[in-house]
Amino acid sequence: MKKNISILSILIILITSLFSSFVSADTNKVVNMIIDGTNVNFNTVNLQLDKKPINSDVPPVIYNDRTLVPIHVIRNLGIDVQWEDATRKVTIITEDKTVVMQIDNSSAVINGVKESLPDNVPPKIFTYKGNGRTMVPIAFFRKIGMMVEWDAKTRTVNMNLTQNNSTSEEKPVHINTIKDLDINFIDNKPVVRVQTDNKLNYKILKLENPARLVVDFEDTKFDIEDKGKLASNGTFQIDTNRNGVIRIRAAQFQNDPFITRIVLELDEMKEYQMFYDTNTKEMVLELKRTDSPDIEIEEPNNDDIETEEPNNNEEDPGSNEGTENKTAGLEYKKINSIMSRIVMVSHRETEFDFSVRDYGRLLLISVPKEDIEIPTDIVHINDSLVKNVVITEDMDNGQYNIQVSLKENVDYKVESPRRTQEYVIDLSVRKNRGTPLIVIDPGHGGTAPGATSPINNLVEKDIVLDMSQRLDKLLRNAGYNTYMIRNSDTTVSLADRAGVANKLQADLFISIHANAVVGNDEVNGIETLYARDNKHVAEIFQRELINYTGANDRGVKHRPNLVVLRDTEMPAILVETGFLTNKAEAEKLATSSYRQTIAESLFQATRKYF
Repeated sequence: MKKNISILSILIILITSLFSSFVSADTNKVVNMIIDGTNVNFNTVNLQLDKKPINSDVPPVIYNDRTLVPIHVIRNLGIDVQWEDATRKVTIITEDKTVVMQIDNSSAVINGVKESLPDNVPPKIFTYKGNGRTMVPIAFFRKIGMMVEWDAKTRTVNMNLTQNNSTSEEKPVHINTIKDLDINFIDNKPVVRVQTDNKLNYKILKLENPARLVVDFEDTKFDIEDKGKLASNGTFQIDTNRNGVIRIRAAQFQNDPFITRIVLELDEMKEYQMFYDTNTKEMVLELKRTDSPDIEIEEPNNDDIETEEPNNNEEDPGSNEGTENKTAGLEYKKINSIMSRIVMVSHRETEFDFSVRDYGRLLLISVPKEDIEIPTDIVHINDSLVKNVVITEDMDNGQYNIQVSLKENVDYKVESPRRTQEYVIDLSVRKNRGTPLIVIDPGHGGTAPGATSPINNLVEKDIVLDMSQRLDKLLRNAGYNTYMIRNSDTTVSLADRAGVANKLQADLFISIHANAVVGNDEVNGIETLYARDNKHVAEIFQRELINYTGANDRGVKHRPNLVVLRDTEMPAILVETGFLTNKAEAEKLATSSYRQTIAESLFQATRKYF
């Protein structure tokens, strides 16, 4: 009898253990992530903020016996988290602390003082299902004034912004959002319009030496929809130098409570009035007009919007007299509902410097002041192609900067050479041709092996084919159309590579290579090459490659004479994935996990491009 009871007890214990295991497996699972270019399995943990479950695209995990949490989740508590691609720095701003950390650096700068992070564990980038996030140990959050609790039984982390448990109930505060911000000059009167859904509470402060008008909007987030208007640090600034307004700046000044601050820098203090425009749902700040009018950009009726010299013939504004010597300017011509043209004409042949930002949604043109006559201003076009044109004067470099903000899904084409007298940019609504076709070009092949590593005998043609096939699989699984220039060790001429892509009318051309340099095994890193006006495409791919691999960033480089970049008619880039002559990179490129990481970074870049 005792023996039977003993056996029964053992069975109960085993069943209970198995049941517990199933429950635990349900709640905390094992996931595969990429860290430092290597695929690793991690045990996940549960995450709560103020006792409420939080889901993250990259889950918290146990790493080296420590719990790591994605830093971005604290945005849910109103804490400002900023990421800087170029330096791989994370900045966290709370009410009383500013913390700056860098990936793989175990030190942080807290309120200007350098400190070691808890247990000297640095921030790391973990990639899960294509999403890369900065992860830090939970002990770090205590450094920024948060209370952190760990429940070992349920493997749950709970974080709370405040360390006092106040039981008093407060009336919830409605948080408003600023969606857009502009300054116009109406009859030479500066008018700032702030787009929001509700009338905002505000405080205005006058400051002297220098003269500034400071407006604080209370319980308000600064989250304008057109991110192309923002600098890399999330702030807004327009240098106007007109009608007594030097510039206007705006940013999130405070997060608890939320305060958005707008600053107008003035040549002298002015009278003002603030009101809410119920028709446009905008807060409006009007400054008293100045006595001396500046040159304005005329905005004709109908379709054409031109930048030109004002007509000084007061007796007959419509007369052509006095305009025979009218010189250069900027003109925006609407051709039809889906096409328009920007034309800039200079006094003489000069250099027009063209670049793009915000994934091709912001066109930037610079031209020497002495060669063209255009007044500084903001022209709100707001048709099917263009939001606005902002013209500013760069006193330091002696040039005008023209910024053209495009609507979504607008293509641009520069029709003129860099040095010219008439510079033309054509705009058109992007055709919806269905699923994009990406041509993948594994470099070299057949009788052209490319570089061979002196370290481990890796051959370029072999490893780039492997990475290309991995990218091809990722793209096809995501629903893209693809075409591989070669799928085996065959010889394909450079002209044929470009020719096939053109014949297919591909939407994007990606050429994959590996680098090498003779006589210097220290050189390392990843770079992306481009030709024509494809710098913005190269920047997208370079950014993702560095974010995923953590490799040395050699930047994007203009290579106008490379056949596959020069002769392809669609956006095209060539990626150099690392140096086979560098020991560390040759060893990484020899691993399937690192080649998969590169393929995933190229896949994510393709998604972001489209």
